Amino acid sequence: MRGLLALIVIAAVVAAAGFLASHPGHVEIVWQGWQIDTSAAVLMAIFIAAVLLLWGLIALAGGLLSAPRHWRRRRAVRRRRAGEAAVTRGLVALAAGDSVRAQREAARATQLLRGAPVPLLLAAEAAQQQGDRGMARQSFARLLERPETELLGLRGLLAEALKSGDHAIARRFAERARQLQPASPWLAENVLALQARAADWPAARDTIADAARRGALPAGRARHGRGVVLY
Repeated sequence: MRGLLALIVIAAVVAAAGFLASHPGHVEIVWQGWQIDTSAAVLMAIFIAAVLLLWGLIALAGGLLSAPRHWRRRRAVRRRRAGEAAVTRGLVALAAGDSVRAQREAARATQLLRGAPVPLLLAAEAAQQQGDRGMARQSFARLLERPETELLGLRGLLAEALKSGDHAIARRFAERARQLQPASPWLAENVLALQARAADWPAARDTIADAARRGALPAGRARHGRGVVLY
């Protein structure tokens, strides 16, 4: 757009210069006791120079005003790229079994990609691999703060609760997760198993009926579950 505008201005200047060259004239300006005598070509040159100067000043002012915004944008892009690189290094370290480095890269990525869920998930997985279950639960819990990552957090917390043998808390996580994904087979199985462990047969019966209706449980599995509950 700017290039097109510049071409239009240049074309206008060339046309004006050609017109004045073929139509010479004289200009006299009298103002407040001042008198200026000059040719039309010189006056046009002064006018064009003034316009170009004004244009340059406006462009300079615009550049100075927009400089902080451009700087913040470039800084944000650099931070995002550095954060993504840290996530990649963390995943590689996690795959290699280097949980210490994975945790370090996860912390760096969390700092650079503020609010992004991937570093939190990486930190949780690294903490699990390192055996730091408290840090793992903390990272999974932070995933609950965002609707789009709530299920990931619940799944991680469910796994941690099952590992620690806290089946009551595991059931709460499983039932909450199933509210988000009611057609999920693995959630239906986990909820049903935890309800059966608690001998909550009415809840188990409702879970079987709802899961069968949604296709989360195969027909044979649903019939078997109903038989167990009724028995």
